[in-house]
Amino acid sequence: MKKSLVLALGLVLLFLCSPLAAKDRDNQLESFSKLYWNYQSNKAMGAAPAAGDGGVSGVTFVIIPEFHYAHHGELHSVISDSALKSQGGKSTTGALTFIATKSFNDWFSLSFLYQFSYTDYDGGLMVPDLAMFSLDSHSEIIQSSHLVGVYANFMTDAGKFEISVMEAWDIFSGTETSIINQELGAPIIDRRKVDSFDDRVFSLILWWDKEFGTGSFIVDPYLGWRTVHVVLRDMNNWAEAPGTLRSDSSSTHLVSGGIKLKYLSGLFTGYIRGGVNYRLTSDAIPGFSTRAVAPNVVNVGYMTSWDRTVFSWGLGFSYVVPEYLIFDLGYNGGAGSDTDFHSASLSLIFPF
Repeated sequence: MKKSLVLALGLVLLFLCSPLAAKDRDNQLESFSKLYWNYQSNKAMGAAPAAGDGGVSGVTFVIIPEFHYAHHGELHSVISDSALKSQGGKSTTGALTFIATKSFNDWFSLSFLYQFSYTDYDGGLMVPDLAMFSLDSHSEIIQSSHLVGVYANFMTDAGKFEISVMEAWDIFSGTETSIINQELGAPIIDRRKVDSFDDRVFSLILWWDKEFGTGSFIVDPYLGWRTVHVVLRDMNNWAEAPGTLRSDSSSTHLVSGGIKLKYLSGLFTGYIRGGVNYRLTSDAIPGFSTRAVAPNVVNVGYMTSWDRTVFSWGLGFSYVVPEYLIFDLGYNGGAGSDTDFHSASLSLIFPF
């Protein structure tokens, strides 16, 4: 990767210093800045320049370090006809994403993505919500994830369409604790490790957006669909004795919609975004998850998919550093009735 970055910088510098490029340098850099705005890189989905924006072709490398924070209060819900509850908790996630994008022509580009993330969760555990006796719980979980995927961008007169296919592998360690409080005597504590637990997550996402306006101000509405299939392997079975494990799988579908307002001025671009994300399946989804709320905007953490409806927002800016690179600094957040989540990312883009 280091050699690739050096090569990318070298080619950019060679382009900027060549005689033919000298008079068009500012226009080309401004074109790179406008091109970047078609994807607003972020999160587990990452991002990459879409073909057809500014006439730029070739290969673009993107590096995205990011930080996620998710919080939830005490939870109560009925899942699969069982009344469950959990104490509140929070998770923090650090992630690093690498993307390579190839533009084949002015209407099609293809991207490859790899992301590694590391999450620390301190909070509750889903236990039966019973009136006959009091149950408490606690979880201290470390989760690491590997995500790979490909996605394609299609530029048409009707707008930009993006389709992505992703596969993630999550590995867990730590402990889960169930506590039965007795009226007489000490509480009964059952603490179990989660070192055997892992999962596989398949994700298919479709996005559409279309820019309206000319000059400095752009209006960019978007719509999206996501299908997720999760396979859980060797998780603790709390209905049985310690050491008993079980596996499970489930699928869910979500829809999104919203609007971005963009302001372009030379090598600088700023934006503000607002939208809504809705889960079509009725049962709440506990545990670690990713929630794709806007094109290339994915929040990561525990209980991010618990609320059926969440409102999301974002803001940020990008700037072209002449003779070096494009960088983008962004913040994205979301909240439902029981959860909220936030993320910050710094994207470094090397086009050539």
